[in-house]
Amino acid sequence: MKILSALFVLTISATMVVAQSVPQAVQTAFSNKFPYAQAEWEEDNGLFEAKFEDTAGSASVLFSSDGSWVATERRLYDDKITEIALDQVKKNYGTYSIVEAEKVESATEGSYTKMELNGSEGTVELKVFPNGKAIAEKVSTDDEND
Repeated sequence: MKILSALFVLTISATMVVAQSVPQAVQTAFSNKFPYAQAEWEEDNGLFEAKFEDTAGSASVLFSSDGSWVATERRLYDDKITEIALDQVKKNYGTYSIVEAEKVESATEGSYTKMELNGSEGTVELKVFPNGKAIAEKVSTDDEND
């Protein structure tokens, strides 16, 4: 699960690539899934990420080099965050603020809401599944940011 989360974080090892260097299988899979979208591509550890805008808003999709779909993330605005996700934040992170929220569809984990939360003890990434299950991972502490 940590690997999937890390894949969508822009890291130093991620490389912007031109569409011509993206494997044909990946380009075909992307075109089939999002036929009208124009993407900017990045490659990281053999996985290809397409960032794009479409009628539903900002999105990012990840494919393996053979064209297999790994995950799709879509930005969520405050009014689109599920009540289940908001309840988890209120219950467990009441003093934290939501910095960013995304709707994630994952080949391995299914559907969930992913939120970046900032609070007095640092930054937390919180995944909330439709059944209410929540998984938190501390991304940084205030000491790391000083």
